[in-house]
Amino acid sequence: ARGSTAAVWRTRGCPDRCDFCEVVQIWPRCVRRSDERTLDELMEAQEEGYPVAFLVDDNAAANKPAFKEFLRGVIRRGYARMLVTQLRADSVLKADGRIDRELLRLLKKAAMVTVICVGVESADDTDLETVGKQIDSKRAARALRAMRRAGLLVHGMFIALRDDTREVIHRNGVYARRYVTSLQYLFETPLPGTKRTHEHEREGALLFASPEDLELFDGMHAVLEPVRMGPWEMQNLVVREYRRFYSARRIAIAAIKGTFGRFRTLGAAQLAWLAEQQGWRKRMWWRMRFQIEYKYSATSFLAIGRKRLREMVRDPGYQAFLERLRGLGDSEGAPARRRVS
Repeated sequence: ARGSTAAVWRTRGCPDRCDFCEVVQIWPRCVRRSDERTLDELMEAQEEGYPVAFLVDDNAAANKPAFKEFLRGVIRRGYARMLVTQLRADSVLKADGRIDRELLRLLKKAAMVTVICVGVESADDTDLETVGKQIDSKRAARALRAMRRAGLLVHGMFIALRDDTREVIHRNGVYARRYVTSLQYLFETPLPGTKRTHEHEREGALLFASPEDLELFDGMHAVLEPVRMGPWEMQNLVVREYRRFYSARRIAIAAIKGTFGRFRTLGAAQLAWLAEQQGWRKRMWWRMRFQIEYKYSATSFLAIGRKRLREMVRDPGYQAFLERLRGLGDSEGAPARRRVS
Protein backbone atom coordinates (compact mmCIF):
# COMPACT_ATOMS: atom_id res chain seq x y z
CA ALA A 1 0.00 0.00 0.00
CA ARG A 2 2.99 2.32 0.34
CA GLY A 3 2.99 5.24 -2.03
CA SER A 4 -0.79 5.05 -2.59
CA THR A 5 -3.94 6.69 -1.30
CA ALA A 6 -6.84 5.07 0.52
CA ALA A 7 -10.33 6.35 -0.38
CA VAL A 8 -12.91 6.53 2.42
CA TRP A 9 -16.32 8.20 2.58
CA ARG A 10 -19.04 9.24 5.02
CA THR A 11 -21.40 11.27 2.80
CA ARG A 12 -22.18 11.41 -0.92
CA GLY A 13 -23.92 14.14 -2.85
CA CYS A 14 -23.92 17.92 -2.48
CA PRO A 15 -26.68 20.39 -1.54
CA ASP A 16 -25.30 22.98 -3.98
CA ARG A 17 -26.45 23.10 -7.60
CA CYS A 18 -23.54 24.50 -9.62
CA ASP A 19 -24.46 24.55 -13.31
CA PHE A 20 -21.30 22.78 -14.52
CA CYS A 21 -21.14 19.99 -11.93
CA GLU A 22 -22.34 16.42 -12.48
CA VAL A 23 -22.45 15.43 -8.79
CA VAL A 24 -26.18 16.14 -8.52
CA GLN A 25 -26.76 13.90 -11.54
CA ILE A 26 -24.87 11.02 -9.93
CA TRP A 27 -26.18 11.64 -6.41
CA PRO A 28 -29.56 13.42 -6.71
CA ARG A 29 -29.88 13.45 -2.93
CA CYS A 30 -27.36 13.53 -0.11
CA VAL A 31 -26.73 10.26 1.71
CA ARG A 32 -24.73 9.58 4.84
CA ARG A 33 -23.51 6.49 6.65
CA SER A 34 -22.35 6.06 10.25
CA ASP A 35 -19.21 7.89 11.28
CA GLU A 36 -17.95 4.81 13.10
CA ARG A 37 -17.90 2.82 9.88
CA THR A 38 -15.90 5.57 8.15
CA LEU A 39 -13.55 5.87 11.12
CA ASP A 40 -12.98 2.10 11.06
CA GLU A 41 -11.99 2.29 7.38
CA LEU A 42 -9.73 5.26 8.08
CA MET A 43 -7.87 3.45 10.83
CA GLU A 44 -7.65 0.26 8.78
CA ALA A 45 -6.00 2.26 6.00
CA GLN A 46 -3.45 3.60 8.46
CA GLU A 47 -2.74 0.14 9.84
CA GLU A 48 -2.25 -1.21 6.32
CA GLY A 49 0.42 1.40 5.62
CA TYR A 50 -1.40 3.92 3.42
CA PRO A 51 0.40 7.27 3.82
CA VAL A 52 -2.65 9.26 2.66
CA ALA A 53 -6.40 8.93 3.18
CA PHE A 54 -8.77 10.79 0.87
CA LEU A 55 -12.22 11.54 2.29
CA VAL A 56 -14.01 11.57 -1.05
CA ASP A 57 -17.17 13.35 0.17
CA ASP A 58 -18.15 15.95 -2.42
CA ASN A 59 -18.82 18.55 0.26
CA ALA A 60 -17.64 17.16 3.59
CA ALA A 61 -18.88 20.11 5.67
CA ALA A 62 -22.32 20.43 4.11
CA ASN A 63 -23.57 19.55 7.61
CA LYS A 64 -20.91 21.40 9.59
CA PRO A 65 -21.86 20.29 13.15
CA ALA A 66 -21.85 16.64 12.03
CA PHE A 67 -18.51 17.10 10.23
CA LYS A 68 -16.96 18.64 13.35
CA GLU A 69 -18.11 15.63 15.35
CA PHE A 70 -16.54 13.34 12.76
CA LEU A 71 -13.23 15.22 13.01
CA ARG A 72 -13.34 14.81 16.79
CA GLY A 73 -13.73 11.10 16.15
CA VAL A 74 -10.70 11.11 13.83
CA ILE A 75 -8.64 12.77 16.57
CA ARG A 76 -9.99 10.45 19.28
CA ARG A 77 -9.26 7.31 17.26
CA GLY A 78 -5.68 8.43 16.64
CA TYR A 79 -5.31 8.99 12.89
CA ALA A 80 -1.72 10.15 12.36
CA ARG A 81 -0.99 10.45 8.62
CA MET A 82 -2.07 12.80 5.80
CA LEU A 83 -5.79 13.50 5.33
CA VAL A 84 -7.33 15.00 2.17
CA THR A 85 -10.89 16.31 2.13
CA GLN A 86 -13.13 18.48 -0.06
CA LEU A 87 -14.88 21.60 1.27
CA ARG A 88 -16.49 24.78 0.04
CA ALA A 89 -14.24 27.73 0.81
CA ASP A 90 -16.84 29.38 3.02
CA SER A 91 -17.16 26.26 5.17
CA VAL A 92 -14.54 27.85 7.44
CA LEU A 93 -16.65 31.00 7.82
CA LYS A 94 -19.55 31.39 10.21
CA ALA A 95 -22.93 32.73 9.13
CA ASP A 96 -21.93 36.22 10.32
CA GLY A 97 -18.72 36.13 8.28
CA ARG A 98 -16.32 35.47 11.15
CA ILE A 99 -13.66 32.77 10.86
CA ASP A 100 -14.75 29.41 12.29
CA ARG A 101 -11.58 28.83 14.28
CA GLU A 102 -12.96 25.68 15.92
CA LEU A 103 -13.30 24.00 12.52
CA LEU A 104 -9.80 25.08 11.51
CA ARG A 105 -8.33 23.69 14.75
CA LEU A 106 -10.14 20.38 14.26
CA LEU A 107 -8.97 20.11 10.66
CA LYS A 108 -5.37 20.68 11.69
CA LYS A 109 -5.49 18.26 14.63
CA ALA A 110 -7.15 15.54 12.54
CA ALA A 111 -3.90 14.66 10.74
CA MET A 112 -0.19 15.44 10.55
CA VAL A 113 -0.88 17.17 7.24
CA THR A 114 -4.42 18.16 6.24
CA VAL A 115 -5.15 19.04 2.61
CA ILE A 116 -8.34 20.92 1.76
CA CYS A 117 -9.53 20.64 -1.85
CA VAL A 118 -11.60 23.71 -2.72
CA GLY A 119 -13.59 24.36 -5.88
CA VAL A 120 -12.60 28.01 -6.24
CA GLU A 121 -13.68 27.94 -9.92
CA SER A 122 -12.81 31.58 -10.69
CA ALA A 123 -11.57 34.88 -9.29
CA ASP A 124 -14.13 36.64 -11.48
CA ASP A 125 -17.43 37.35 -9.72
CA THR A 126 -19.34 37.28 -12.99
CA ASP A 127 -18.09 33.75 -13.63
CA LEU A 128 -19.07 32.69 -10.11
CA GLU A 129 -22.56 34.07 -10.58
CA THR A 130 -22.87 32.44 -14.00
CA VAL A 131 -22.20 28.93 -12.67
CA GLY A 132 -24.32 29.42 -9.52
CA LYS A 133 -21.44 29.20 -7.04
CA GLN A 134 -23.15 31.42 -4.43
CA ILE A 135 -19.95 33.02 -3.22
CA ASP A 136 -17.87 36.02 -4.32
CA SER A 137 -14.10 36.13 -4.81
CA LYS A 138 -13.43 38.35 -1.76
CA ARG A 139 -15.26 36.03 0.60
CA ALA A 140 -13.49 33.03 -0.90
CA ALA A 141 -10.10 34.76 -0.57
CA ARG A 142 -10.73 35.46 3.11
CA ALA A 143 -11.59 31.81 3.72
CA LEU A 144 -8.60 30.49 1.75
CA ARG A 145 -6.24 32.81 3.61
CA ALA A 146 -7.61 31.58 6.94
CA MET A 147 -7.04 27.95 5.94
CA ARG A 148 -3.42 28.53 5.04
CA ARG A 149 -2.73 30.61 8.13
CA ALA A 150 -4.05 27.70 10.18
CA GLY A 151 -1.37 25.45 8.67
CA LEU A 152 -3.61 23.64 6.21
CA LEU A 153 -2.67 22.99 2.59
CA VAL A 154 -5.18 24.24 0.01
CA HIS A 155 -5.60 22.54 -3.35
CA GLY A 156 -7.39 25.13 -5.47
CA MET A 157 -9.52 23.93 -8.39
CA PHE A 158 -10.27 26.53 -11.09
CA ILE A 159 -12.21 26.34 -14.36
CA ALA A 160 -11.41 28.08 -17.65
CA LEU A 161 -14.93 28.82 -18.90
CA ARG A 162 -15.41 29.08 -22.67
CA ASP A 163 -16.43 32.74 -22.48
CA ASP A 164 -13.50 33.80 -20.27
CA THR A 165 -11.33 36.66 -21.45
CA ARG A 166 -7.54 36.75 -21.47
CA GLU A 167 -7.67 39.06 -18.47
CA VAL A 168 -9.82 36.61 -16.46
CA ILE A 169 -7.46 33.71 -17.18
CA HIS A 170 -4.52 35.83 -16.01
CA ARG A 171 -6.44 37.03 -12.93
CA ASN A 172 -7.22 33.43 -11.99
CA GLY A 173 -3.52 32.63 -12.12
CA VAL A 174 -2.62 35.59 -9.91
CA TYR A 175 -5.38 34.68 -7.45
CA ALA A 176 -4.18 31.07 -7.31
CA ARG A 177 -0.58 32.08 -6.62
CA ARG A 178 -1.78 34.30 -3.80
CA TYR A 179 -4.25 32.02 -2.03
CA VAL A 180 -3.72 28.30 -2.75
CA THR A 181 -0.94 25.77 -2.20
CA SER A 182 -1.43 23.73 -5.35
CA LEU A 183 -3.34 24.44 -8.54
CA GLN A 184 -5.71 22.46 -10.72
CA TYR A 185 -6.81 24.75 -13.58
CA LEU A 186 -9.16 22.74 -15.75
CA PHE A 187 -10.91 23.64 -18.97
CA GLU A 188 -14.67 23.61 -18.81
CA THR A 189 -15.64 20.12 -19.94
CA PRO A 190 -19.17 19.07 -20.97
CA LEU A 191 -20.13 16.60 -18.26
CA PRO A 192 -23.20 14.43 -18.96
CA GLY A 193 -26.54 15.81 -17.81
CA THR A 194 -25.48 19.24 -16.56
CA LYS A 195 -27.25 22.48 -17.41
CA ARG A 196 -24.08 23.93 -18.93
CA THR A 197 -23.62 20.88 -21.16
CA HIS A 198 -27.15 21.23 -22.54
CA GLU A 199 -26.39 24.87 -23.37
CA HIS A 200 -23.14 23.96 -25.11
CA GLU A 201 -24.87 21.27 -27.17
CA ARG A 202 -27.59 23.70 -28.27
CA GLU A 203 -24.93 26.20 -29.33
CA GLY A 204 -22.83 23.59 -31.14
CA ALA A 205 -19.82 24.46 -29.00
CA LEU A 206 -18.14 21.03 -28.91
CA LEU A 207 -14.91 21.02 -30.88
CA PHE A 208 -14.49 17.24 -30.82
CA ALA A 209 -17.38 14.83 -31.33
CA SER A 210 -15.67 11.58 -32.31
CA PRO A 211 -15.61 8.68 -29.80
CA GLU A 212 -11.88 8.41 -30.48
CA ASP A 213 -11.46 11.83 -28.85
CA LEU A 214 -13.04 10.95 -25.51
CA GLU A 215 -9.58 10.90 -23.93
CA LEU A 216 -9.43 14.67 -24.49
CA PHE A 217 -12.38 15.22 -22.13
CA ASP A 218 -10.17 15.13 -19.02
CA GLY A 219 -10.17 18.82 -18.14
CA MET A 220 -6.62 19.36 -19.37
CA HIS A 221 -7.64 19.92 -23.00
CA ALA A 222 -9.79 22.68 -24.48
CA VAL A 223 -12.74 20.80 -26.01
CA LEU A 224 -15.28 23.66 -26.19
CA GLU A 225 -15.13 26.52 -28.67
CA PRO A 226 -14.02 29.65 -26.78
CA VAL A 227 -16.12 32.76 -27.33
CA ARG A 228 -13.43 35.42 -27.11
CA MET A 229 -10.33 33.76 -28.58
CA GLY A 230 -9.19 30.73 -30.51
CA PRO A 231 -8.90 27.36 -28.73
CA TRP A 232 -5.14 27.22 -29.36
CA GLU A 233 -4.69 30.53 -27.56
CA MET A 234 -6.88 29.57 -24.61
CA GLN A 235 -5.01 26.28 -24.21
CA ASN A 236 -1.69 28.08 -24.12
CA LEU A 237 -2.88 30.84 -21.79
CA VAL A 238 -3.98 28.31 -19.20
CA VAL A 239 -0.73 26.35 -19.53
CA ARG A 240 1.16 29.63 -19.07
CA GLU A 241 -0.58 30.15 -15.72
CA TYR A 242 0.33 26.58 -14.78
CA ARG A 243 3.98 27.30 -15.60
CA ARG A 244 3.94 30.44 -13.49
CA PHE A 245 2.36 28.63 -10.56
CA TYR A 246 4.71 25.64 -10.68
CA SER A 247 7.87 27.64 -11.35
CA ALA A 248 11.25 26.67 -9.91
CA ARG A 249 11.32 30.01 -8.08
CA ARG A 250 8.07 29.29 -6.23
CA ILE A 251 9.33 25.81 -5.29
CA ALA A 252 12.51 27.34 -3.82
CA ILE A 253 10.51 29.92 -1.88
CA ALA A 254 8.22 27.22 -0.49
CA ALA A 255 11.28 25.23 0.65
CA ILE A 256 12.72 28.26 2.44
CA LYS A 257 9.39 29.01 4.13
CA GLY A 258 9.09 25.37 5.15
CA THR A 259 12.56 25.39 6.69
CA PHE A 260 12.22 28.58 8.70
CA GLY A 261 8.53 29.29 9.07
CA ARG A 262 6.49 26.07 9.21
CA PHE A 263 6.46 24.26 12.55
CA ARG A 264 3.97 22.27 14.59
CA THR A 265 3.89 20.22 17.76
CA LEU A 266 3.12 16.56 17.31
CA GLY A 267 -0.43 15.76 18.35
CA ALA A 268 -1.68 12.91 20.50
CA ALA A 269 -2.26 10.74 17.41
CA GLN A 270 1.32 11.15 16.17
CA LEU A 271 2.71 10.50 19.67
CA ALA A 272 0.57 7.36 19.96
CA TRP A 273 1.86 6.23 16.55
CA LEU A 274 5.43 6.74 17.73
CA ALA A 275 4.78 4.74 20.88
CA GLU A 276 3.69 1.75 18.78
CA GLN A 277 6.97 1.66 16.84
CA GLN A 278 9.58 -0.86 17.95
CA GLY A 279 12.98 0.54 18.91
CA TRP A 280 14.16 4.08 19.63
CA ARG A 281 15.80 4.44 16.20
CA LYS A 282 12.51 3.75 14.43
CA ARG A 283 10.65 6.12 16.73
CA MET A 284 13.23 8.83 16.09
CA TRP A 285 12.99 8.24 12.33
CA TRP A 286 9.21 8.61 12.40
CA ARG A 287 9.41 11.73 14.55
CA MET A 288 11.73 13.31 11.98
CA ARG A 289 9.56 12.11 9.10
CA PHE A 290 6.41 13.65 10.58
CA GLN A 291 8.13 17.02 10.89
CA ILE A 292 9.63 16.83 7.39
CA GLU A 293 6.25 15.93 5.89
CA TYR A 294 4.65 18.94 7.57
CA LYS A 295 7.44 21.41 6.78
CA TYR A 296 7.95 20.44 3.15
CA SER A 297 4.53 19.18 2.05
CA ALA A 298 3.83 22.41 0.13
CA THR A 299 7.24 22.17 -1.54
CA SER A 300 6.53 18.57 -2.50
CA PHE A 301 3.16 19.45 -4.00
CA LEU A 302 4.72 22.17 -6.14
CA ALA A 303 7.58 19.92 -7.28
CA ILE A 304 5.15 17.13 -8.23
CA GLY A 305 2.95 19.60 -10.11
CA ARG A 306 5.94 20.97 -12.03
CA LYS A 307 7.07 17.47 -12.97
CA ARG A 308 3.62 16.44 -14.22
CA LEU A 309 3.18 19.66 -16.19
CA ARG A 310 6.52 19.20 -17.94
CA GLU A 311 5.65 15.61 -18.77
CA MET A 312 2.34 16.68 -20.26
CA VAL A 313 3.62 19.49 -22.48
CA ARG A 314 6.49 17.32 -23.77
CA ASP A 315 4.24 14.41 -24.62
CA PRO A 316 3.96 13.84 -28.41
CA GLY A 317 0.22 13.32 -28.06
CA TYR A 318 -0.15 16.74 -26.47
CA GLN A 319 1.91 18.36 -29.22
CA ALA A 320 -0.34 16.71 -31.79
CA PHE A 321 -3.38 18.07 -29.95
CA LEU A 322 -1.96 21.60 -30.13
CA GLU A 323 -1.57 21.23 -33.88
CA ARG A 324 -5.20 20.18 -34.14
CA LEU A 325 -6.24 23.26 -32.17
CA ARG A 326 -4.08 25.47 -34.37
CA GLY A 327 -5.99 24.20 -37.38
CA LEU A 328 -9.37 25.02 -35.83
CA GLY A 329 -8.91 28.77 -35.62
CA ASP A 330 -6.51 31.68 -35.82
CA SER A 331 -3.83 31.12 -33.16
CA GLU A 332 -3.76 34.88 -32.63
CA GLY A 333 -7.25 34.88 -31.23
CA ALA A 334 -10.04 34.35 -33.73
CA PRO A 335 -12.64 31.81 -32.52
CA ALA A 336 -12.70 28.40 -34.12
CA ARG A 337 -14.92 28.15 -37.20
CA ARG A 338 -15.05 24.41 -37.72
CA ARG A 339 -15.02 21.28 -35.63
CA VAL A 340 -13.36 17.91 -35.84
CA SER A 341 -15.87 15.09 -36.17
